[in-house]
Order: sequence, then structure tokens, then C-alpha cells
Amino acid sequence: MKNLIFVFLGGGLGSCCRYALALLLNQAESPFPLGTFTANALSCVFLGFATVFVLSNLNFSDEVRLIIMVGFCGGFSTFSTFDNELLGLIKNGKIYHALIYGGTSILVGLLALLLGIKLGQKFLLS
Repeated sequence: MKNLIFVFLGGGLGSCCRYALALLLNQAESPFPLGTFTANALSCVFLGFATVFVLSNLNFSDEVRLIIMVGFCGGFSTFSTFDNELLGLIKNGKIYHALIYGGTSILVGLLALLLGIKLGQKFLLS
């Protein structure tokens, strides 16, 4: 039960941050959901960075790992919203925008994760 509370706390904070980015970046006239895209990319960077710390045995407690990696990153990123926005683009006949959004989201997510890992390694080796 204690672990669920840690995930809940991190997830709530991550979800609030994602919502704030959506309010700040999403524009009604734009077919590209920039808020979700940005949140997912930043979450990947942060998860990659945190993974290096956890794998480097820097005495991250299970609680901190649950709050940051499972909770915050899980709440900050959102696959369901990504898919819903992607489906909305397809249903509205914006196939080109859907392909760009889907493809760049996956590619940028992978690159962002790698960037986070590299930043974590650089930070640890400094």
C-alpha cells in the first residue's frame, strides 16, 4: 500500500505538469498537439536521466524510484492522450498531420530517452 501512495504522489504531480503544458502549448487552430508531444519528449529525457542514476546504484531508495520513474514519468507522459489525439487527426481527415505527429512522436521519444541517458552518464562521470 505504501508503494501505491508513492506512485500516486509522483503521478499526480506529473499529470498536473502535463496538463499545464497542454494549456500552455496546445492551440485550437493547430492540428499538432504540441503540449502532449512536449510532455512525452521531456518525460523520456527525464526517464533516461533517472535510469542512469538508478542503474548506477547511487542509493536511490525504492520510494524515490517509484515517485520519479513510475509516478512522475508515468503521469507526465501519456500514451492514451497521444493515441486519442492521433485518432482525432485521422477522423478529421488530417492523415498527413497524423503521420507526422505519430512518426515524430515515436522518433523524438526514442532520441529524447537516449539524450537523457547520455546526460545522466555525463553528469555521473563529471
